[in-house]
Amino acid sequence: MLQIIDSTQKLDSSFLQALQARLQAALEQAAASLATHAPTLLHKDIELLLCSKEYMHSLNVDFMGKDYATDVLSFPLAPLDFARDSSGLDFMPEVPLGSIAINLPLAQMISEQYHHSLYDELCLLFLHGLLHLLGFDHERDNGEHRALESKLIASLALPNGLIDRTLLP
Repeated sequence: MLQIIDSTQKLDSSFLQALQARLQAALEQAAASLATHAPTLLHKDIELLLCSKEYMHSLNVDFMGKDYATDVLSFPLAPLDFARDSSGLDFMPEVPLGSIAINLPLAQMISEQYHHSLYDELCLLFLHGLLHLLGFDHERDNGEHRALESKLIASLALPNGLIDRTLLP
């Protein structure tokens, strides 16, 4: 289950309901595209925190040692180690997948800068953070995170994602 928390209290309930539906569709598309992670994505709780620039700054300092307000951070709660039950089927312990924090004011600014909707920007940031929750890391891998993110973005007809935007002139 995806739970959205708007700690900024700047979004109305109809926007949050539409966002919930949009992100749930993105989650289902991600599960279909990432078959090995489908059980995790469809059966694990994920928290999405929409927060202020100041709160994101403090999270980035406290957890990443970086003194600025970034756009998205992911906090996995447990390693994604699959285990086998007695029937030989894969299962996961009943632990939430983790939390994704998104800097709402920065997302609003970026959506305006790139001329797309706030829904699209939040979806892009959510997918980026989701891949981090699943263990992908564009700063350390050989392009796997970028490839998966690009595949998901294309399947959802979203604009360029975070990694691609940093590579474009």
